[in-house]
Amino acid sequence: MADFLDRLYSPEGEAVRRTVPVACAIYETYGLWPTGSEAHIAEFYNHFLTPATHGGADYGLTSATPPSRSGRPASPSARAGGWFAAHR
Repeated sequence: MADFLDRLYSPEGEAVRRTVPVACAIYETYGLWPTGSEAHIAEFYNHFLTPATHGGADYGLTSATPPSRSGRPASPSARAGGWFAAHR
């Protein structure tokens, strides 16, 4: 893992870093490289999915989930509740 991070944070790794801005932000903040997709990681950190970040678009995130009335993506539990209500 150390070799991966060394390569990622070298000048040659800049193009790759641009494709994973959420993972890089988590690593730079906590010192641990996260696993999972960018969108999945962002679901656990409210900062990435706010109106200020255009619902995550500033980080290259897109969502197939319709936004809630507050302008933020609907929570996983709200999405599940809607699915269950539609499939009764």
